[in-house]
Amino acid sequence: MNKILLYFFSFSLLSSALGFAKLKKQDEIEYKVKLSSRLPAQITNQINEQSTLYTKEKRPLRSVAALYFRANQDIPKIKETLKAFGYLDASVSVNIIPKKDTVFDVIIHIELGPLYRLKAFEMINVAKEKTDPLSVISLSQIGIQLDSPADSFVILSAEAKLLYQLGHIGYPFANFVKKEYIADPKQYTVTVRLEVDPGAFGLFGNSNIIGLEKVKSRYAEYLITWEYGKHFDNYLLRATQDNFFDTNLFSYVNIIYPDHLDENGLLPMTINVRESKFRSIFLGINYSSIDDFGGAVGWEHRNIRGLGRKLSLKADVSKKTQLFTILYRIPDLDVKGRFTSYRLEQTKHDYIPYTAKTISFKRRVDRIFGKLKNSWMFQAEYLRSITPLRSDHYWLLSLPLNLRYNTAYNPLDQTSGQIFEIGIIPTLEVEKAKVHYLKAHFSYSLFIPLIPSHRNVLALRAYFGSIIGQSLSRIPPPKRFFAGTEEFLRGYDYLTVSPLTSANVPIGGRSMMMYNAELRFKSSEDLGFILFYDLGQVYRKSYPDFHDGLLYSIGFGLRYFTLAGPLSIDFAFPLKKRSDNFESTIVKIYLSIGQTF
Repeated sequence: MNKILLYFFSFSLLSSALGFAKLKKQDEIEYKVKLSSRLPAQITNQINEQSTLYTKEKRPLRSVAALYFRANQDIPKIKETLKAFGYLDASVSVNIIPKKDTVFDVIIHIELGPLYRLKAFEMINVAKEKTDPLSVISLSQIGIQLDSPADSFVILSAEAKLLYQLGHIGYPFANFVKKEYIADPKQYTVTVRLEVDPGAFGLFGNSNIIGLEKVKSRYAEYLITWEYGKHFDNYLLRATQDNFFDTNLFSYVNIIYPDHLDENGLLPMTINVRESKFRSIFLGINYSSIDDFGGAVGWEHRNIRGLGRKLSLKADVSKKTQLFTILYRIPDLDVKGRFTSYRLEQTKHDYIPYTAKTISFKRRVDRIFGKLKNSWMFQAEYLRSITPLRSDHYWLLSLPLNLRYNTAYNPLDQTSGQIFEIGIIPTLEVEKAKVHYLKAHFSYSLFIPLIPSHRNVLALRAYFGSIIGQSLSRIPPPKRFFAGTEEFLRGYDYLTVSPLTSANVPIGGRSMMMYNAELRFKSSEDLGFILFYDLGQVYRKSYPDFHDGLLYSIGFGLRYFTLAGPLSIDFAFPLKKRSDNFESTIVKIYLSIGQTF
């Protein structure tokens, strides 16, 4: 009993010395975390993610002692975070200040100290082979720049990229024998020394696909991107896995290989798969501020004859649009990466500039060469167009050609890389053989990760389109350029950004120039937001006339990330209004799946 009383008396003295008010057992401790000084945003964000004080700030504690315990646990974590950014000599302390009986301020004092820089990044081949694969890998290829901050995120990423690059040029078993990180506290530098064993040079051997049931092996083998006897390339493993998943015929794909070559110096490959359902029916209700409420219904078979041929029927109807489509898509099993599709389509669009009804038949051939994709199409189309000025019909034959180079891996949520695209559509009006024109477009998109985790991205796009060969009046209105869409000049009334008549009726243009800039932030694994700025104009001539001036808009959006891509909602505000006829609302709302570009 005496020991218990003595302990209680000692604890009371300690509490009094610290200046804390007497707390009831049932009271809960609340606190607010503050940094004593302003730090770079990247460091602050990382501390917020790693610090228990921050991540559990909304969870009250039972005692002051528990708050001290939590704070003391955080000090080593914060120090490690600062070291990761190159501040190896940083000091951290925590001060807890009472504000009310059960409310406290937790002040984190940080002295960054000198920033250590990367003096050298040495890659040493410990194998005794004549050829040194490390000699063909530059520091820039793995994201290293000497004299830059000794950022551990960059260094660890470079190590992973180094092994990936070795796998890319034929060394599947490369590994690190020893890693050294040598800090010089006098010069404030860090030297990285990596001893690497590239392992044996490997060639692709036989491929074995396990788990096929209704998909024929001929089609599954067609999806494999590597070739027997060619050097190992881990990029092709990823491309093959993507090919399997993109068919929507497989729910599971795993590519494995042994940890050694066979007696012939080859690397046998095994692909384990699990098939999914091949037929699907879908029903949906959709809404947009443009088309109002609508509904869609469809049916699809993705494995006709067991060869990955796809037949789909779809109807999509809303207040302003109607779309009925029959599509048949055939992979060319004799030429890898080539697909032929046939599409029969009937559409109706009822917008401010025009009402259009079409019936069309399209035959399209796509060919994929790694990051390069080209396509050509033959299209026969009957078009009925009604505008406030005139009504007309057209029988059109066209041959669209498209070339696309894409190094942005995720098509729905690009975080790095670039996309270059150029397309031309030569068109002939059959009834009026003298009416022929060429529609062309060029676009370039660039995605710049702002931090190593790629959670914050600057996305940029430039677009230019032009129609040559005919005057504006002889080009069907639905084939002209209009902006004010979910892609170009968000915030403006739909398809109204174009040259206008004296009565302020949009008639479309023969050229268009657009720019988009977006800052994309991913605040958690599921949630993100964007800020964007759009500007551009549509012109009557086939080239920009800068006397017309540019229109521009700003906005923000929210993202909810799913396996199917981010669900997006954007709020756009036009900054330069044109007349009382347009921009009746100050904000436009857009709903979609995926990023805008």
